[in-house]
Formats: sequence, structure tokens, C-alpha cells
Amino acid sequence: MSRPTVDANLYSFTGPDHRMVTISPSLDGSPQVSYHDTHQQQVFVKDEVLVDDTAMGRLVTVTLARTVDLGSTTFSVVLPEVRLPASQSLPVTTVAVTAVHRTSLAAQFDVGQRDSYSVSRLHGTASFVET
Repeated sequence: MSRPTVDANLYSFTGPDHRMVTISPSLDGSPQVSYHDTHQQQVFVKDEVLVDDTAMGRLVTVTLARTVDLGSTTFSVVLPEVRLPASQSLPVTTVAVTAVHRTSLAAQFDVGQRDSYSVSRLHGTASFVET
């Protein structure tokens, strides 16, 4: 008799710079992201979390910092599709992209490449929780 499988909805990752990221469903089923590194610890909920289904996989993005006159920093994780037995967790590896989006209020300084990217590998587990 085969055991039923489910799609993972809880991901816990670690990465460089003591980075820890957890992506889970909140009580209402919407995604929640917990982010921690050597400089900050934040929890993002509801419309603070952008989810895009792409050909590469599900992309989950949060804005780590926003400054009106300097720009913003976003953090995106590619969530791999994981099927697993309902009561188990499985190891997963993925990538994350930290993007710095530069802006300037002075037009003479608003030239050149405005976005820069840093890619890091994340390791962790995927599991399923009831919502």
C-alpha cells in the first residue's frame, strides 16, 4: 500500500552570512517569510510577500530595505517543487538572489546600471504543515 504524498508548503533554509529563511503558510494560507542574517531579522506577511510562478519554479520575493532617495534591496528565493510523504521532511537545495535597486532623486546621478545581483546557494528542508 502506497503512502499518500503532498506538496511541500514549509521550507527552512540556511545560507551564507548566517542567513536563515523560512517560508511557510500563515493561518489564512497566505505565504509568510521569516528572514534572518547578521544585520537584520524580519517577518513578512500577506502583501509584503510577492509570489510568482515562473518556468524556473515558484519565486518568492520580499523587500528587505527601502530608502526613498537611494532605492531598495529585495531578496528572492526559488522554491523547488517537492512531493513528500505527509509526515516527512526532505532535504532541498536552491538559490536565492539579493538585488540592490538603485535610484536617485537627482537626474544627473541616475545613470548606468541601476540593479545589481548577488546569488547564493541555500540548503535546508521541505515539509508539509496543515493550515
